[in-house]
Formats: sequence, C-alpha cells, structure tokens
Amino acid sequence: GSDEFVLVITVIFVAVIVGGLLGWALVAGLLLFVPWLRTKPRGFIPHMAWRWGLVRWSNYPGPTQTRFYE
Repeated sequence: GSDEFVLVITVIFVAVIVGGLLGWALVAGLLLFVPWLRTKPRGFIPHMAWRWGLVRWSNYPGPTQTRFYE
C-alpha cells in the first residue's frame, strides 16, 4: 500500500544520503522489515504511530485510555 511505498522511498533516500555501511544497513533492515510488514493488517504503521503517541486523531481516544464514554 501507500504506507509501504512511503517507507521504502524514505529509507532509500536516507540510505543514499548517509551512504557507507550505515546506508547498506538501512537497506538490509528494509529488506527484512517489508516482508514482516506484509503479514500485518492494512493501516498497521499509522496505528503503531498512534499507539506510541506520535500522532493524534480527532474524535479518537488516546493510546492509554481504557474507559470510553460516548
């Protein structure tokens, strides 16, 4: 999906800028991460960002909220 495409382009872009052994390590990590990511449901990356508190969605509870009142 588009999440995977953005991830691949971003990692390759950073790997080219950084270069050297670290750049190759980023590409190797990407080659291991993408097959694992394909075993997860759609929207896995945005939901993990929400779970870690990196993003907020309007009308959506916080990642640590356990009780919901409608």
